[in-house]
Amino acid sequence: MRIKTVGNLGELVRDQRRQRGWSQTRLAEQAGVSRLWVGHLESGKETVELGLVLRTLKALDLHLEATLRRSGPSAGGPMP
Repeated sequence: MRIKTVGNLGELVRDQRRQRGWSQTRLAEQAGVSRLWVGHLESGKETVELGLVLRTLKALDLHLEATLRRSGPSAGGPMP
């Protein structure tokens, strides 16, 4: 899944949690966060803390991968 927004990330977390049959409370316990915070993440709240997001992804055995897109002269490559 391509993640472009916090909302996309929240959807992924919610879908993976549901596939495991976990409640928000169970995911919160596994990740060491509050149930309320899981709800905020799943709803796409933009102020969620990245460190907690990464712990939550780890609890779901999800891995985050970043890809650098290069296009045009402003991307740091040699100019023609």
